[in-house]
Amino acid sequence: MRLQNVRRMGVAKCGSNGRPSTKNGLKKITEPFFRNREQSDAEHVFGTVVLVSLLSDYYPDKFPKEDEIKYFSTMLFHELGEAEGGDIPDDGTRNNQNQDLEELAFVENFLTGCFPPKAKDEKLSLYCGFLEQNDNIGKNAFLIDKFEAILYNLFLEEERRAGSISWRTKHFGHKLPKGQTLSDDDCAKETGSDLPADNWLYALVTKTPEVMSYPAFEVFREIVQSAAFIVRGEEMDWFNAYRYKRNIYTP
Repeated sequence: MRLQNVRRMGVAKCGSNGRPSTKNGLKKITEPFFRNREQSDAEHVFGTVVLVSLLSDYYPDKFPKEDEIKYFSTMLFHELGEAEGGDIPDDGTRNNQNQDLEELAFVENFLTGCFPPKAKDEKLSLYCGFLEQNDNIGKNAFLIDKFEAILYNLFLEEERRAGSISWRTKHFGHKLPKGQTLSDDDCAKETGSDLPADNWLYALVTKTPEVMSYPAFEVFREIVQSAAFIVRGEEMDWFNAYRYKRNIYTP
């Protein structure tokens, strides 16, 4: 019940970077696309859980069945910290460390009130692994979280509902302060794309290039390229070349 009013505003509407940091601003910017419809945390969490189920069937070497319940538990609770404060956009001014600590405290309190000590400790350990990405399950869960959003934006493209980054900037004039984080223009220049799926993906591999060394990264490369081909009739060429351009190679 605590989650019913939580909203994830931005990814389901018209992209990521460059979105306003207030809900009123987001409502204004997204209304032309979706009549102000918001994507809930529940939808995102459901998407990540579906991914877990599919990954263990199609990629059992990277996502063995015996780890499936750990991934399910991680993804079910990975956004629980937003139940109190909502989804705080990373607009360049967000203190990620403080935000993580606040959400961790909320999750720990929630789990303490719901589960016996042993189960609570197991779930909290998985949540911390996700936050810190200090083991394979935490790293792969982090990728599931990010790529669910990227794949969802590709789905919105297929539905002709993804929204154009340049259209949004032109009509609403919102840009992030220079030097604080990647701008939409930076992403578009490198990817040659004006679509949110590319924007999200480019921001991910640029701001956190270590993800390309995570155990299951190549699995997600394959999935997102296949999805892009289905939706666009071609792969994301910039993404194929990106690791070589950055002198990063993960076999």
